[in-house]
Amino acid sequence: MVDFQVLESQLSETEMAMFMMVNVTMNAALLAGADAKMLIQHLRQHEQNFTALGQKRAAHMFAAAVVMVENASRIKPFKA
Repeated sequence: MVDFQVLESQLSETEMAMFMMVNVTMNAALLAGADAKMLIQHLRQHEQNFTALGQKRAAHMFAAAVVMVENASRIKPFKA
């Protein structure tokens, strides 16, 4: 579950700006024809890796990126 308010409270202004730039980049990739399901699968793998390493904040950021790609591509949430 992604809580954007918690995520926002955990990030510095610079980190939040960088995170939003990642979102812009993912949207550009989607507009250029990138496969949203493949992108989501890749992001989820990173989320799982950071979770396994105990890096909860990084995992939460990747989970948020998944939600943003799902919303941008209008696909139903992918269940891992």
